[in-house]
Amino acid sequence: MPITHKERVRRAISYQPVDRMPTQINYTGRQAARMAEHFGVSIAALPDRLDNHLLRVDLSYPTRYSEDGSAKFDWWGAGFDTGEEGYFVRIPPLQENRDLDTFVWPDPHEPHLLDEAAAAIAADKGEHFVVPNFGWALFERAWSLRGMAEFFMDMAGNPGYAGELLDRIVDIQLVLIERFLALGMDGGYFGDDYGGQVNMLFSPKMWRTLIKPRLAALCPIPCGRAAGAHALGRQHRSDLAGSGRDRADGLQPRAA
Repeated sequence: MPITHKERVRRAISYQPVDRMPTQINYTGRQAARMAEHFGVSIAALPDRLDNHLLRVDLSYPTRYSEDGSAKFDWWGAGFDTGEEGYFVRIPPLQENRDLDTFVWPDPHEPHLLDEAAAAIAADKGEHFVVPNFGWALFERAWSLRGMAEFFMDMAGNPGYAGELLDRIVDIQLVLIERFLALGMDGGYFGDDYGGQVNMLFSPKMWRTLIKPRLAALCPIPCGRAAGAHALGRQHRSDLAGSGRDRADGLQPRAA
C-alpha cells in the first residue's frame, strides 16, 4: 500500500525502513522559471514534478520595496538586493541606528500572519511533511538586521548588545514556533551559516557563548517535532547536535 510523502519522511528521520529515499529540491525564483520551462510545467506544479516531500510554508505579509526598487524588504525589515535574487542584504535596518528599543520590530501575533500557511496545509490534506521556513533564524537574522561587519564587531567588542539582539530575535521566533505548532507543523527548518569553506566565521568560544544556548531555546523537540538545520561548519557539529537539532542539511559536506 503506498505511503504518503509525510509518512516516508517520518520513517526516514526515525531510522525506519522506507520504500525509497525522501527527497527535496529547493530553488530560487529565477531557477524555478528555468526548471518549469525545461519540464513543461507551471512554477506552481514544480514541487510535484520534482517529487518533493516537504511542504514549506511561510509568513503572509505585504510586499515592500525601497523607493528605487533596488531592495525588497522581508518580514523583519531587512532589505535584500533585487539584483542578487534576494540573498545580499543591501539595507540592514539597524546599521545606522543600533537602538533596539526604537526599532520597529515585526509583530509575531499579527492575526493574518499564517493565513497562507493555513490554506496550504489544508489544501495538502496531509500528504507532505509540513515545515515552516524560518529562513535566517538567529545569527544570520542578527547580521541581516545589524549589518555583517557591524554584528561581528558587536560580538567581539560589545557581546552584551549582540546577546540582547539575539534574545529579541529568539523571543519573536518562539512565538512563531508556537503558532506553527498549533497550525500542525511536522518539523522546523532554518538556515544559519556559521562557517565558510575553510573555517568558522568566528571562534568556537563565541559560538558556545552567544549562539548555542539561544539555538537550543529555539528547538521544538519537546513538542515532538523534528528540527533540521542548514548550518555550515564542521568545527561546531558536535555542539550543533547538543543544541537540539536532530537533522542537518548535507548540501555542502566539505564546508568547514
